[in-house]
Amino acid sequence: MLAAVWPANALLLGLFVRYPKLATPAGWIAALAAYFVADLTTSGTLYKTLLLTAGNLAGVLVGIALYSRVGMDDRRLKRPMAVLFLGLVTAAAAFASGLAGAAINPLLFDGSAATGLAL
Repeated sequence: MLAAVWPANALLLGLFVRYPKLATPAGWIAALAAYFVADLTTSGTLYKTLLLTAGNLAGVLVGIALYSRVGMDDRRLKRPMAVLFLGLVTAAAAFASGLAGAAINPLLFDGSAATGLAL
């Protein structure tokens, strides 16, 4: 249920989009390490941590890929159309995370794919 209020993905996407210099291999490694540490310190197994981290990063990767096609003025919300782009990219990133959740929820929590998608 924590996935429904997990802000880390949105914050990471926002940082990488707003400050592209952070989206370097070192930045991705730091993000990966942060996800791993967060999950492993809450008694997650390595298998569970790998799956959940992949699910978390799925949405961020889709968001980065889509926002890379948007101009810098729109990334910085300097035009009215930027809000539309923000909403569309955010929805697509959330859907990508939901698809990952649909695959992961039955494997880790014996829940349904529909519940994983919703969370």
